[in-house]
Amino acid sequence: AIHPAACTSAKELALSFPVTYPECSAVRLVPMDKGARVEPALAESPPLRVGVVFASNQAPGFHSVVAGVFDYFANQERPFQLIGFTAGLEGLVKDYMVPIDKEMVDQYRNLGGQDILCQFSRPSSLAFKDHLKAATTTIAKQQLDGLIVVGNLESQVDAAFITEACAAAQLPTRVVGTPVSIHCNFPFVQQTVGHDTICRTLSSFIGNVGRMAATARNKWIFVRVVGDAYSHIAVECALQTWPNIVLLSGSPVLSQCLAQIVRYICDVIIGRHEAGCNHGLVLMPTGFVTDIIEMRQLFSEIIEIMRTGDYDSTWDSISNIATKLKPTTAALFDIIPRDVQYEICFGGRERGSNKMDLSVISTDRLILRFVDIELQRRRR
Repeated sequence: AIHPAACTSAKELALSFPVTYPECSAVRLVPMDKGARVEPALAESPPLRVGVVFASNQAPGFHSVVAGVFDYFANQERPFQLIGFTAGLEGLVKDYMVPIDKEMVDQYRNLGGQDILCQFSRPSSLAFKDHLKAATTTIAKQQLDGLIVVGNLESQVDAAFITEACAAAQLPTRVVGTPVSIHCNFPFVQQTVGHDTICRTLSSFIGNVGRMAATARNKWIFVRVVGDAYSHIAVECALQTWPNIVLLSGSPVLSQCLAQIVRYICDVIIGRHEAGCNHGLVLMPTGFVTDIIEMRQLFSEIIEIMRTGDYDSTWDSISNIATKLKPTTAALFDIIPRDVQYEICFGGRERGSNKMDLSVISTDRLILRFVDIELQRRRR
């Protein structure tokens, strides 16, 4: 199986990509002047065949990438054929292809989603070497001069493996990765396609929620936004909506104590209450809980328990899992709402690892529970 992992040295990177690592390449698209003279050999050469595959979750900008690629080649004198692989990387593996023409591009231009290539469910990945071999077979069969892999950071790892496989098979195909993701967590990329759109959209929703809390005058609302390692989305939304509290995730080295975080939130709530304001808005990215020492310990213990045991995805299994926790983490786990306990135990896992998929865990309700307990304690 293929398990993407961070390389800690150039030596490890060279071992993962022995063929392409020594190569140094760059692609620069230069628009052609329409009045410039075109070489007859170029205009009469065989059509340039380029494939496009959507390789990650939904995000704004996928259709715009296809439209931009099509418009660029349409302005060139050399004939071209744009090919789309449906159903994500599975379509590349199984050779599910569809030609993309101007009518199809205009129908989906500037629209959200991934409908043009029928990508509706959770994206597949090149999990095994057989998948990678099948992908290169498809590329060779379709005689592709180029392949554009559109998606998030994980999908670009797949693009790197495809590039290595094409180079090893001595295929002339050039693989290009296009960063389309809401998280904006690409190294050396200032902003991914879709980041600005998602920030503006979320800011609109958050602003409405904040106005609702201010109108009710007696509500504190905890809002969970997408974002993990760098919290770029939370920062941008905070600059546009001005919430009362923003909980930012950071480096695992800068760990935070749960009691300290809860105490800080309660101090702000009580301070606003004394000032005559009984409402507020708390903004937190989904990955924030991984910076809390106690929660990180709880997650690691549950992952280890689930790895070494076989448990059915039922409510009764939660008590069995809790009995195997250490006393301190068991006491913490007992306070968490029951449905959130289920999400932690039987929620999804990230690709190629045992890490919890925090997008399926109600981390906002988790923090809210501890804040509620602390406020009740202070009332006494």
